[in-house]
Amino acid sequence: MYTKSTDREFDFFPTDPKWVEVLLQNLDSPITGSINEPAVGDGSIARVLKDHGHTVIASDVQDYGYPGTLVKDAYDIPKADNVITNPPYLYADGMIQHWLRSTKGIVAVCMRVGYLEGTKRYELYRSHRPHQAIIVCNRMTVHGKASQFPHVWLVWDNRKQPQDWTKLTWAKVKNSGNRSRISEQVVGA
Repeated sequence: MYTKSTDREFDFFPTDPKWVEVLLQNLDSPITGSINEPAVGDGSIARVLKDHGHTVIASDVQDYGYPGTLVKDAYDIPKADNVITNPPYLYADGMIQHWLRSTKGIVAVCMRVGYLEGTKRYELYRSHRPHQAIIVCNRMTVHGKASQFPHVWLVWDNRKQPQDWTKLTWAKVKNSGNRSRISEQVVGA
């Protein structure tokens, strides 16, 4: 079980719903089956997924007020076909490895771009290379302010064969009234 971080209680940083839209609009393969959101927080990811017709199992180590949240450790979450979340950065390595072993579909995590580097994660990327990295050029809004860090969606798809490359997608969110959309997309492999 993870514990409080020095930054904010339980490393709680809500994900901008526009970023979830970016993920859904740019995934290479459709999401099939149930989705577990094991760091549901206030429900910012879960609400968007449900709005798109997905069945979402919401859990977190603490109840932040999202209706139906199961108070569970991220290693003890109910079985689901997929995991989509913004995990606590300090504990993400072990959680991602666990979800890759216990999930048969997509594992998608929203992380700071800096998560792509580091000798500690070298073995994770060597043994489980992400199928896709969706880099959003805008800064995410966190607690009402623009984040200091750029973020990326890292996507593993256990339904696909392992590969020795990661597809990179760059996207930019453009606000249009109450809706956000991708205004630009660049794809590279």
